[in-house]
Amino acid sequence: MLVNSQPLVVLPDTNTWIESHLFTTPIGAAATYYLARAAGRILLPEVVETELTSVARRHARISSAAAASAVRDVRRFAVHAEAHIPTAQQVELAVAGRLGELEPHLLRVNMDLSVVRAALERVASERAPNSEKREQFRDSLVWEHARRAATTADVAFITSDGDFWEKAPDAVKRPKGHIYEDIRELAPRLNIYASLDELLVSLKQSVPEPDHEEVAEDLTFVLHRTLVTELDALGLRLRGTSNHKIAAFPTDVPERVAISFEFTADASEILDGGAVIPISASVRGSCFLDMSEVAYTNVALSEIEVEATPSSSPRIVIFRESSRLPSTAG
Repeated sequence: MLVNSQPLVVLPDTNTWIESHLFTTPIGAAATYYLARAAGRILLPEVVETELTSVARRHARISSAAAASAVRDVRRFAVHAEAHIPTAQQVELAVAGRLGELEPHLLRVNMDLSVVRAALERVASERAPNSEKREQFRDSLVWEHARRAATTADVAFITSDGDFWEKAPDAVKRPKGHIYEDIRELAPRLNIYASLDELLVSLKQSVPEPDHEEVAEDLTFVLHRTLVTELDALGLRLRGTSNHKIAAFPTDVPERVAISFEFTADASEILDGGAVIPISASVRGSCFLDMSEVAYTNVALSEIEVEATPSSSPRIVIFRESSRLPSTAG
């Protein structure tokens, strides 16, 4: 549990930055709203900013190549088509612009030789996030930045990276042994969370939830087409949804709350011969809910994760980068 005598510093890993659309998703907006009120900061080490820019460039190149390929396929049917995809440089400039907007919330940290040495020692001794078979130097650098910051502030490190977490059969997130040891050593200043909404819940930033069943029904309707499309690509058929979990958080607009949602998509796989096998998929995302008009906006689907199938390995992630869906009214 975080204490309140020191300013809160939130250190998101690169994946958290990407999944929150650089803190523009509803949950990202709720997090920056809290930090603005609490005089907290987002810690941005040089290694994270460098990786974030690099990932943006790579995604731009991949998107450009995919779009060009799709255009060529269509042109084979004598159809004129064009695709306007931002260049890698334009995407990089957009990232820099967004970080400029967040500047009042940021605490930038340049590379420090002592942190580099600590990270190298962590890799050499195979302490998490490293292991005997996986060397995670960049992750080690980020974690060492979190450890150092925790000597002067309350630090919340945000990551869903499996190198930091034990694989628990009960799906409860537990930090790996070496990470847990560091947290105990620096307690209560250093904490780790799997997501931004998990942090907000721990800070008691939730607000009275709107009608749970009504919101669940609305979101299921909004996401239905996307779920059908994504599951169909894996040869699965959507049967329905269950186990809806919803949390609501305040934003800078009193009548607008940020909604974090998670539910199970119940699907089926039809095998050769006609046998039907039930399959489950976890669906996670966020949106805004305007309480005065009961309108949903910025519905951002962050991930669909599928259990093992007879023809596939367990826990297949269909996509992790947030896909922003059209707005809808309730």
